Amino acid sequence: PDSLIELLGLKDPAQQAHFCQPLETKPCMSAVERYTGVAFEYLGFPSLNETSKAWLGENLLIFSNLFGPLRATDPIPEYKLKQGAKLPGIELEKYYKECFTPLLDALLDNEEVLDLRAGYYDKFYTIHKPHLTMQFFKNGKVVSHWAKAYRGAITRHLAENRVSDREALRRLPLPGLRLKEIQQKGVKEIWIFEVL
Repeated sequence: PDSLIELLGLKDPAQQAHFCQPLETKPCMSAVERYTGVAFEYLGFPSLNETSKAWLGENLLIFSNLFGPLRATDPIPEYKLKQGAKLPGIELEKYYKECFTPLLDALLDNEEVLDLRAGYYDKFYTIHKPHLTMQFFKNGKVVSHWAKAYRGAITRHLAENRVSDREALRRLPLPGLRLKEIQQKGVKEIWIFEVL
C-alpha cells in the first residue's frame, strides 16, 4: 500500500485498484483530451472549432511523466503516476532525455518553438536552439499555480488565431496580460508578462 501511495499519489484502495489495471486493456483517447489539469481546462479543447483543433494537432507537444513527449493527437489510456514518482530500475527523466532528444531535435529543427512546459519537464528535454518562453508576474511576484491557467489560455488563443511564427505572436494581444519586458538568456528568449 505504501508503494502504491508513493507511485499513484492515491490513498483510497478503490482508486488504487482502478489504476492498477494493465494499460493495454484500457480505452485510449488523444492526449489533449485525456489530460484534465488546470492548463487543459483553460485550453478548453472540446469547445474549439475543427480548424483550431487541427492546428493543435500539428503544433502542440505535451510532456507526460509516464509517456514522455507526446503529440496532442497521440492516443493514450487513462493512467495515474504521481509527478516525480520513481519506477523500479528506471530514471524516467534520464531515460526520456536520452531516448527522445535526437528525435525532438530533428522534429523541431525548422520550427519556431514556444516552450510553455512546467519547470518539472525541463529535465526531460533541453532545447538547444533559439526559442521563446514566458513568465507571469502579478504585483511584482511570480505567478506559480495560476501560470498553468495562463499557459492553457495562451495555447487556446494561439490555436484560435493559428499563430505561425514569433512575429505573429508579438502582434497578437494576449487577453489579461501585458508584455512588460523581454530578456535573453543564452538561446532562451523570455517574455515577461504582467497580469492585468
